[in-house]
Amino acid sequence: MIATIALVLSFRKSANLTAAYGVAISGTMVITTLLAYFVVREQWRWSLFTAVLITMGFSVMDLGFFGSNIVKIVDGGWVPLLVGGSVYILMSTWKQGRALLEERIQAGTQPLNTFLNKVAKHHPTRVPGTAVFLTGRSDGMSAILLHHLKHNQVLHEQVVLLTVVVEDVPRAAPAKRVEVSKLGQGFFRVMVHFGFMENPNVPRALRTCKRFGLHVDMDTVTYYVGRQTPVPSDERSGMAAWQESVFAFMARNSADLASFYHLPSERVIELGIRVEL
Repeated sequence: MIATIALVLSFRKSANLTAAYGVAISGTMVITTLLAYFVVREQWRWSLFTAVLITMGFSVMDLGFFGSNIVKIVDGGWVPLLVGGSVYILMSTWKQGRALLEERIQAGTQPLNTFLNKVAKHHPTRVPGTAVFLTGRSDGMSAILLHHLKHNQVLHEQVVLLTVVVEDVPRAAPAKRVEVSKLGQGFFRVMVHFGFMENPNVPRALRTCKRFGLHVDMDTVTYYVGRQTPVPSDERSGMAAWQESVFAFMARNSADLASFYHLPSERVIELGIRVEL
């Protein structure tokens, strides 16, 4: 709202916005044409010749419009370029930071089979109930589980490693909503699938696991959610120092995972891990 009001007060008249509007629209047309190339090549599997020919046809018109608006950058066309550039920097910093954070976390974990063998050998204290550890990896170990066991020295009788997968479809098929794999030693791997238009409700999906042999008492289950706090490091990490600071700020203000997945607050335990980038 503040940005919109400032924009209106700065340009004063709608006629003064034409330069910004022209650059924004023509720039969007160019970007859309470039994205369309990757769609027809990677999704529709068109031949390279056909994809390039069609892309070049649209690009001639789009670049013509964009070129005619470039001269208006100093008259206000810099506004959409500044906004678009800022959003791109934030998104690319977030993507790069998340990949680096995941790399740092996984470096301190161990293979799942190794962990299960240690559980079978050392027999850590087990308490009644089910613990659900939310993890982004569908094939590895949960860093939060290792963190929990290291400091609390206890495991639940039934442990679920749960990963939420967002599919490239609006709504996931109900028959393929849940995948359950029994790992042994009371451990289960659960994959929950949602479409990108769906509201991801994890407790509701867990109730359907009963038909796969996994019974979860929703009144006593405990959800373990990890919150990784990135800490800028003096060592070279692949990110510039200012990017590390921006990513750390974004991570501190990111959405609450428990609320997003509709986890009951009274059944959630949040474990924090500080990770140097």
